[in-house]
Amino acid sequence: MSRSLLQDTATALLQPPHARHPRSVCEELVNGAAHPIAVRNDDVENQLSYIRQGSGAPEVFEGIYWMDQTGYYQTRPDRPDQGGRYEVALGESLWHKTFPHTLPSAAAELLLSFGGSAYDNETRCVRVSMRTDQWLWANVTGTVAGSVSWAGMTQMGFIQFCFDEAMSEISISRQPCNADGELGVAVDMSQRAIPRPWGLERLNRLPGQAATRYAAYQIVDGRGQRTEHYKAWLDFMQTQCWFSPQVVEKGVPFANDTLCHAQGGWHVNLGNGFSVLGRRGPA
Repeated sequence: MSRSLLQDTATALLQPPHARHPRSVCEELVNGAAHPIAVRNDDVENQLSYIRQGSGAPEVFEGIYWMDQTGYYQTRPDRPDQGGRYEVALGESLWHKTFPHTLPSAAAELLLSFGGSAYDNETRCVRVSMRTDQWLWANVTGTVAGSVSWAGMTQMGFIQFCFDEAMSEISISRQPCNADGELGVAVDMSQRAIPRPWGLERLNRLPGQAATRYAAYQIVDGRGQRTEHYKAWLDFMQTQCWFSPQVVEKGVPFANDTLCHAQGGWHVNLGNGFSVLGRRGPA
């Protein structure tokens, strides 16, 4: 059975973020002794730390989400019903039968969960560490090291997800850990997320521009059960080549390898059924 938030995190860590000393937060989740490990793509519900049903957090923060930045699921006939109104220009929205994927570039990252901290009812926020077991990375090297992006997450600090007062939209900010180990001031990343029946509509809202977007699908729910989207996740992870949109090349050393580049794609997923997760504690 999956490790729950309570099983994975010490009692002190489960206190609301405002009740813990900022230094302990940084040391335990970001600057602590984390190391990359290989985890099976068909066992992620037993490897990631995620919020479970009954925690008191909003339901949308439960479970595990697949960040489908390439838009792979959009091309499949078994995609979920995504009909609805979506922004197409500043202040304008139109009805779409299929989610309008407009992300211009994809990172070599895969899954997200919200198990980095307890939900804070006062701020309506949770924190996520990209360096530990709330974020899954593609193995882009085919080696034990796996992900070239994972090591750089020490300086990233936390990603903070906060609901607005209406509980209708989530703002995403970066909260750095400073050189002295203290938690820094959150910086707005011009990113948002809107809860949808199938997961999260992820928006990048730069000032004065229409938002670009991609879909993040919930593949494991708050009970630890696989959703109907889990199969698409596994099918996607059987492919080595990632296609539209362009992959962020600094995180993909074999981006122009002949195998995929000749087909108009990028050589990204080299884990042979495994991906990369950060794990706290000794290696």
